[in-house]
Amino acid sequence: MNVNEMLDKIIGIECPPEHIIDRVVEVLEDFEADGNYQIVAGEDDDLIDDSVKIYKAYAENDAAPSFQFKVVDGPEHYVAKIADAELID
Repeated sequence: MNVNEMLDKIIGIECPPEHIIDRVVEVLEDFEADGNYQIVAGEDDDLIDDSVKIYKAYAENDAAPSFQFKVVDGPEHYVAKIADAELID
């Protein structure tokens, strides 16, 4: 699986909000990413809607890609969906 396939697999994940990171980790394991990732929930001042969160996955080595993904909470926060993912420096 290449990096674009990995991001495509991450986009569209839907599950309870508390399982989002676990599901992303499963994709990373399928991708066989070298090394470990640190996944951090970040705040984006440009986002007005509280139902949107940005997470950043930082690779702990230079061989694996770092990326960010946008999670949108569904009504009443029962389901969250990853709406976008992109590589970061």
